[in-house]
Parts: sequence; structure tokens; C-alpha cells
Amino acid sequence: MTRRVEQIMSQEMVSVHPEDALADVRRTLLDLEIQAAPVLDPEGRPLGVISMRDMIEEKESHGLTVGDRMTSPVVDVNVEAPVDVAAQLMGQWRVHHLVVVDRSNKAVGFVSALDVIGGLTGHQRPHPGPLQSATPGTGTLWKDGTPQELPSISSPDDSENPTND
Repeated sequence: MTRRVEQIMSQEMVSVHPEDALADVRRTLLDLEIQAAPVLDPEGRPLGVISMRDMIEEKESHGLTVGDRMTSPVVDVNVEAPVDVAAQLMGQWRVHHLVVVDRSNKAVGFVSALDVIGGLTGHQRPHPGPLQSATPGTGTLWKDGTPQELPSISSPDDSENPTND
């Protein structure tokens, strides 16, 4: 039986918008330990993809938006397409992520190269459970449009980590 994209995609996707501040989106991706996110219009249609690679080149991102750095036009794949079609699109367009769309061209998921490899080889990796949070104040929305809050993550200060002098 041929596997379909809907069987390998991540349905829990963090999406961003072109006007979002680049620095905020970088922080969100780092906080969530993900490499990329689809860029959507207000109706949920994909416009592009923003990845850590797109943002890493910018040493000074003050004032830049996602729209300034996103990869566009978007490469997408239909939710009902066979997995090998997703692999062909990734190879043809030299991308690591595809936005998965439904028949009305609305984003319903996100697929990585690792998802596709797993789908082709039968070694599909499980996706984590529903995402629990996003960085506050960024406007980042979950697939269902519900804003979430991320608990603050602090690093221990130097007094808690004595050095051997």
C-alpha cells in the first residue's frame, strides 16, 4: 500500500506571518527546538517557509521581518499525495520542508525530509504529542489558532556553577 503525506506529516505546526519580527521568530524556533515554520497569510494559505538557515545569516536582525528572509515561493504538497511525490518535490526544489495543503490550498501540516525518508523506508519516526507552548508576545499561533504561553527557561547563573580556580 502506498503511503500518503497525511500519514507522515506533523499536524501540530507552528506557523508565522510575513510581518512577524525575525528576532522573535528565531527565538520561538529555538525555544521549541524546531528548524522551520510555514509562513501563512491570514486565511491560512502558505506564502513561504522560514528556517533557521534563513535567519542564521543575519547577524543584526533588528527591524527585519519574516517576509524579508523567508524562502518563497512556497513549495507545497497535497495532503493526499503519495510520499514519493513529496520526495520528488524536495529533490527538485532542493528544500528540506514542505507545507502540506488541503484541496482549498490551506495549510494542514508540515513535512520534513526526515519524515519523507521515514515514510519511504518504513522507519517513520513518531511525532511528539501536541505542542504545548509558544514564545509569548510573538503572535505565533498554533494550527488551531489558539495562542499559547511558554514557561520561561532560565540558565543557572555563575554563582550556582563554581569554577575550580
